[in-house]
Amino acid sequence: MAKERGVEKFNIEQKWQGLSFERMLLKIAYGFSVAYYGIASFDEVFILPAILGKKEDVGMWLGCDQKKELNLPTVPIDPLYSIGLIKNDKNVLIVSIRLFSPLAPEYYVVVGRLKPNAQALL
Repeated sequence: MAKERGVEKFNIEQKWQGLSFERMLLKIAYGFSVAYYGIASFDEVFILPAILGKKEDVGMWLGCDQKKELNLPTVPIDPLYSIGLIKNDKNVLIVSIRLFSPLAPEYYVVVGRLKPNAQALL
């Protein structure tokens, strides 16, 4: 085909959006956390700078361990999706997200620190 058209070389350019999938997971976790506790319940939201693209520290707040699951209590959204959350002893909120399949990896997002008196709205 190149000989037929007299082309000696060509280039393919592709725009890559770095961290798009990871930011999507952070947004899901943040949205669920705000729906569950309310936006005013947070002392600090660790993931907000990464969501807004002000920092590229997604790896500080997002993780996945395929060998061990945290077994957080989850809310099955439908058979293919689930989300769960837990608050540790320092009021740090962690959200688990599983997308597309019960066999898919479970991602963990450290969302932020809740105020000591934060109460669930749901």
